[in-house]
Amino acid sequence: MFFFQLSKENLSLAKYEVEKLLDVTLFKYTEKIFLSKDSFSIKLIPRLAFTREVYQILDKNKQFQNLNFQKCIQKNYKLKYILPTTEKSDTKELSNNIFTSLKNPVVNLSSPKNTYIILKINSFWYLTKLIYTNQDDPFNRRAHLRKFNHPTSINPKYAKAMINLVSKKEFLDPFCGSGGLLIEGGLMKLKVNGSDISKKMIFQAKENLNQFKLNANLEVKDALNISKKHEAIVTDLPFGKNSFISQDSDKLVQQFLLNSQNITKNMVIGHLDSLNVKKLISKTHWKKEKSFKIYVHKTMTREITILRLH
Repeated sequence: MFFFQLSKENLSLAKYEVEKLLDVTLFKYTEKIFLSKDSFSIKLIPRLAFTREVYQILDKNKQFQNLNFQKCIQKNYKLKYILPTTEKSDTKELSNNIFTSLKNPVVNLSSPKNTYIILKINSFWYLTKLIYTNQDDPFNRRAHLRKFNHPTSINPKYAKAMINLVSKKEFLDPFCGSGGLLIEGGLMKLKVNGSDISKKMIFQAKENLNQFKLNANLEVKDALNISKKHEAIVTDLPFGKNSFISQDSDKLVQQFLLNSQNITKNMVIGHLDSLNVKKLISKTHWKKEKSFKIYVHKTMTREITILRLH
């Protein structure tokens, strides 16, 4: 069993991202700590955008002193604690109790081989091992830091989550613009495919990918004329005066949704919350699975919507 400490930045999205990428079910234990009883591929964890840390549960008991420290804790270790705000426990005393219970213990606070997290949740003590800490800094990949900036580019952290909601190995972004989603997919070592009706945007996407030493299958193509099948479509729909669209935006999106039924069964779209997705998919076979609001500023809220073909 594992605990996932999730980011409170967008908790509902963080939970769903874990569940979809790892094929697990999460149960809420505290405001931001969730339990998974399912097995999953550890290799996928570094892809997660909104997970801060992951702990493997080694032991559980109502009494701290009854936790099996001797069996679970290996030499060259460090201890950390996550306790309720009402908990009066002296962590120094708890650490001393653990130290004295071990045979030949070696504490290493600077560069430990093993870090153990002691949690107390709902009157139970948990001895866990830290197996992952998220050290990615997506803000260093924000649009204005790339060679070619595009003002409507989605936040890289949300771009990562969008990919994780529907794609395991490969995806297409048919409105790729300057390549923000392609960069995140490339860093995950996925097979990424991008197209755009604008030759200028394809050039900029290629240059931005080169900045991160990444490659993608890129082509100048109208999103309404794509026929090649893909595992998933992940795209941020064009909007605003800085985006090139060939017709009325609602009509374009509806035609795109109709055409994409022949390409994939899994899709996630980023869009303004004013877009009436329910109406646009009503004449298609797409079904809305879930959506998440993203507050940008007081005059703009964006949305991430997952669509599945049934």
